[in-house]
Amino acid sequence: MEISNLISELRRLNLPIGKYAVFGSAVMAVRGIRESPNIDVIVTNDLWHKLVEAHTPDEEGFIRIGNVKISNWWFVPTRKSLPAMIHEAEIIRGIPFVRIEEVKSYKSLLTGYKDRNDVKLIDQYLSDVSKNGEGPRGLGVRTYEKFLKIFVDKVNTQLGEGVLSLILFGSSCLGKANGNSDLDVFVFYDDKKINRNEVSYTLVKLILELRSHPEYQKLAKKKIYPEVYPFLISKSKAQDTLWVLLDATDHGIILKDTHGFGKGVLEKIRQKVSRLGGSRVQLGNGKWCWVLFKDFPQVTSGQINL
Repeated sequence: MEISNLISELRRLNLPIGKYAVFGSAVMAVRGIRESPNIDVIVTNDLWHKLVEAHTPDEEGFIRIGNVKISNWWFVPTRKSLPAMIHEAEIIRGIPFVRIEEVKSYKSLLTGYKDRNDVKLIDQYLSDVSKNGEGPRGLGVRTYEKFLKIFVDKVNTQLGEGVLSLILFGSSCLGKANGNSDLDVFVFYDDKKINRNEVSYTLVKLILELRSHPEYQKLAKKKIYPEVYPFLISKSKAQDTLWVLLDATDHGIILKDTHGFGKGVLEKIRQKVSRLGGSRVQLGNGKWCWVLFKDFPQVTSGQINL
């Protein structure tokens, strides 16, 4: 099943971050390794007891809500406890996913053909160094968490109320970053308080300063180079429908938001895409694109009004 649809189902449950994580084949699906028929979720004992009050577990001991399968146990031994895996989970598309190394660990204990093949696929995905010297692969937001907090703190200190919102998007949000991947960030600024040149100059200076920070150096020793790549968008321009923000509506992570400004911008675009019947789809070569109309030939026969 399409992983985006599974994630949407899970989001609707509004489970508390820190109390659950996605496990099983969906961890592979979100990284584009293979599809998953459903989405397995492990939860802490306290969340499990709350869920049981509203949902009756089936004969196998799972709570099933649509295509979401929830449990506070796992059917084979895992090398780490469930609470530990939940704590260490990578945030991808705003959802916590158990680290893929743990999925490989439990699948290596199984003897089925599918599981053996999954281990091979994961091994291939986790190749530490690519032919192009890209460094570690399969990196998610958790890898950059401390560094991003430092970045946000410095933005607040140096630009203050001039910056309204910071939204991270791209490979790090999808758990597909490598050591050389940029940290793509939309920077929404109030052009009534600060001009674009001032924002740009300050950010460039700030980003260069970060290269000497201990947290940057710590990551660099692991061949991970957390370079922030800012995309500047003024408050006045953000009121237009900017299609460059489409990917952020799917997996963007809000790092800073003043009065919900960035959240509101993304929600406006989500609603417009929904009205058009659009969706994010995967192509045969594994890449993704946005199709904004269900029936494009019919749309082009009339006036297009976005």
